[in-house]
Amino acid sequence: MSGKLLILLATTAVLSAVAYRFKHRLVWLRALPEVPLHDGATDAERFAHLLTTEIRLYNVQEVESVALHGTDPSDELRAEIASSRELYRQRFSAPSDARHFENAVLNVLAGGNSRASAKLVGS
Repeated sequence: MSGKLLILLATTAVLSAVAYRFKHRLVWLRALPEVPLHDGATDAERFAHLLTTEIRLYNVQEVESVALHGTDPSDELRAEIASSRELYRQRFSAPSDARHFENAVLNVLAGGNSRASAKLVGS
């Protein structure tokens, strides 16, 4: 086989593997419904939603396993949630804003499941 044909076959194989993995990830993303923000959301609510959505995006399988099947989250996931909570508190330290991050964990990460939310925050 010529060098160009081998490169083409290798590229096709890599693209097929990436497409399969991306398709598989989309299936996981659909398992929990998207949680839109309401129209009157405050900056604190938006930031909490952003932080928790990012955690969900990068830990899809584990987050959904906790939310849907009640499995225990890894220490790394709990540490990531704690780090995001600290980042949120640095930006929004008012007592009236304290509940927004916990609500985002409940709704975005735990799919409204309070038991899963408690597992995620380590309670």
